Amino acid sequence: YGDDYDDGGFDADLNATITLTSTLVLTDSSQELKSNDGTGKLIGDGTFRLIDITGTPPSSRRRLGLDEATVSSEVRLKHLELILGYADDGPAGGAIRVGWPASLYAHDVTFTANSATRGGAVYVHATFARLDHCLFRRNNASEVGGVAYVNGTRGPRPHDHIVNETTLYH
Repeated sequence: YGDDYDDGGFDADLNATITLTSTLVLTDSSQELKSNDGTGKLIGDGTFRLIDITGTPPSSRRRLGLDEATVSSEVRLKHLELILGYADDGPAGGAIRVGWPASLYAHDVTFTANSATRGGAVYVHATFARLDHCLFRRNNASEVGGVAYVNGTRGPRPHDHIVNETTLYH
């Protein structure tokens, strides 16, 4: 991967299948995970969430000069497949959980066989998420939101959560 930013962010080109052994936690910067040739896959074993996207914790936001309305971490996923994520821990999201003050942009991502209590593939809590040209296959939730679940809003465009060019309201 290459570190292209002074803020600790990175861009990673994943043109292979990577088997994760635990949740990939992304915080405090801008990150882009992509597959230039469309072969990139992140695979779990069905016992943990694949990606957890968080932002700067409140105690550090003051130190960094960030106000309450500033997104502190933006994650971009492009041309990937996320397979066999699982979550049953309160706020769910089998493949991805994103919460304020972070945000998510996914383009041409395939979510396959992910499951959770809420938001089988994606769980969004009080922040902005945009999923364009994504494919959802065999994702499920035991309570609600087999594909995605949005809980609360916050940030620059409240009430605006976009999945495949369709605006969702919570």
